[in-house]
Amino acid sequence: MSNLYGVWIDHAHAFIVKSDSMQIQSSKTVYSEVEPNHRTGQHSERLTMTDPLSDNKRRIHQFHDYSKQLRDEIKDANEILLFGPGEAKNKFAAELKALDHVLADRVKAVETADSMTENQLHAYVKKFFQLPRKA
Repeated sequence: MSNLYGVWIDHAHAFIVKSDSMQIQSSKTVYSEVEPNHRTGQHSERLTMTDPLSDNKRRIHQFHDYSKQLRDEIKDANEILLFGPGEAKNKFAAELKALDHVLADRVKAVETADSMTENQLHAYVKKFFQLPRKA
């Protein structure tokens, strides 16, 4: 039986939907520890005196750790759909290529999608993998 995964991802968290060829099996939320960008300037609520280069390196390292955590969650995948609103889906696809080229080759699509409810996530994954509607 095939393990099909839909991964909705942004920099704050990912929703992982696992299914087989017939129905959704499970869904899980994985939270990231990637720090958001802190803006400095006149309209900022919080002025920071940090080194932007070291902040960027730290966020890159944090995203790398987040990617490893997600990879471990989907390591038994036969097919993978990555989707989400921003650049995190593309960054994760690139991280997968560096971490596990076999798993990266199982990515069937990287698509843009807005925030969704759990039911909408399930429907999106079902539609992509052409799973039966009533299962």
